[in-house]
Amino acid sequence: MLFKELRTTLGLGEYQVLSRTAIERHLHLSCVAHQTLTHQAIKEEGAKAKQKNKDVALPTLNQQLQDFRQRVNRDRTERLLARIKDKKLKSKTRKYLLQESPVEAQNRSV
Repeated sequence: MLFKELRTTLGLGEYQVLSRTAIERHLHLSCVAHQTLTHQAIKEEGAKAKQKNKDVALPTLNQQLQDFRQRVNRDRTERLLARIKDKKLKSKTRKYLLQESPVEAQNRSV
């Protein structure tokens, strides 16, 4: 299952290198990406993931990757917004960059 996910979702099968060293490095990077996404998914589960002898169903790797990209985008946007002083401009920029739904915007302001 791991190699299928590495090959399809993380692009292990898409390498275009010929040397053994380059192939090994690509394999290592794919594995590090998988470990990072798995770690983040377990961290998101919180206390549920810390229970001994309990299986925890993690989201699919595609969902983990999408969640990770959203977190990175949100963090980068918040750093940018911290520099904007005008509240109206900050609000418009946040909505545009994060494409917030009205419910998310309302929850954030509460």
